[in-house]
Amino acid sequence: MTHPREVQWFVAKYVPDLVRGEPRNIGVILRLFEGVLKYRFWSIPPFVRDPTTYLAWVDYWTATMEKHQAKSLHWLPKRRAGDTFYIEQAGAKLITGEVDFEALYARLVDPSNLDWTLEDDLEPDKMPGWWKK
Repeated sequence: MTHPREVQWFVAKYVPDLVRGEPRNIGVILRLFEGVLKYRFWSIPPFVRDPTTYLAWVDYWTATMEKHQAKSLHWLPKRRAGDTFYIEQAGAKLITGEVDFEALYARLVDPSNLDWTLEDDLEPDKMPGWWKK
């Protein structure tokens, strides 16, 4: 029998308008049980006001993830007032199987998946397989 192991996922967010304060998901970081990190950021979201700054931010976090590959993510900075880009922990779960990272990215970030509803969250068939267990 396989013992349950914890996975954690984090969502990278961008706030295009600090007055409205409505973040948009732009990336996912997944920390697997072996300390391995998987991450993916949206190439250039159409709602980003300054693509050069966005790409620099993605480059910074990509380099940071490579540097800290086997470490826990407790060091991730907390969001401060005025941050337009930030990363926050979105969840943790004990699982026994494999994690479908692409399904997680599609669910949380993929722009073609933006028409979900609360009812979708409640339908088991629409969640990644590892999530249902």
